[in-house]
Amino acid sequence: MSLDTLEFYQRLTELLQQRRAFAVAEVVEVRGSGPQAAGAKMIVFADGAFEFTVGGGPFEAMVRRDAVAAIESGASVCREYRLTPAELGMHCIGVMRVFIEVHHVYPKLVIFGGGHVGRALGELAGTSRLFHTILIDDRAEFAEPARHPKVDQVIATDPEYRSGVPAFDARTCVVIVTRCHATDLMLLRRYVGQPLPYLGMIGSRSKKKDLFRGLEAEGIPSEALARVHSPIGLPIGGKSPAAVAISILAEVVQEVNRVRPDAVPAPLPPDPSQAK
Repeated sequence: MSLDTLEFYQRLTELLQQRRAFAVAEVVEVRGSGPQAAGAKMIVFADGAFEFTVGGGPFEAMVRRDAVAAIESGASVCREYRLTPAELGMHCIGVMRVFIEVHHVYPKLVIFGGGHVGRALGELAGTSRLFHTILIDDRAEFAEPARHPKVDQVIATDPEYRSGVPAFDARTCVVIVTRCHATDLMLLRRYVGQPLPYLGMIGSRSKKKDLFRGLEAEGIPSEALARVHSPIGLPIGGKSPAAVAISILAEVVQEVNRVRPDAVPAPLPPDPSQAK
């Protein structure tokens, strides 16, 4: 393996671990003359930035354009490029086939609360490899990474749940399962107006009714509250932490796929570092 090839796969591994959106463009066939041989690869990001090369010039610019379009569509594609003065303004005469493989952004699943249900949900979500899973708790003993070995990121925060909490985006799912109603209400108030694909809060119908009545009195629109999943989870039965976690994760996946069918890509391969 050449140093360039080793560097490429090391960079690819970094990007996969970071769960970034990008595409790999690989030359799979060259007929006639071309600027690179089959096997040449480059990485293209959603904004058009790129690393490595498949040949440069107008040909590479067109590959980059098609890679950005593929990222936006979420679908991998194979393209054929004719290298002629008439079509690409290039002096080499040949045909190059390029496979553009899209690597999706994995949505975040943020779990507020590392108690029994939060711990079970983190274990299940981490094992599924469908999400980049983040668990947050203000109690040091409940925010120990060793307590949540399958979770991608464990954050020990302050009682106001501000310190270390990452920014959310339109692909962030939020599950509120903290230790008390007051903390649940604080977090629900903070995130209820954000355009999240999923926002759920644990609790009974009576808890929901009481909390929502107060939030409506504060001026939070009823349509925003209607998007909150509470009681949380699909009605599959069972009250154990594991059963509740299964019902929550199933509801999250169902809702994310309903809002945006391509939002949850195929599971990642097993993480060797977490093998027992």
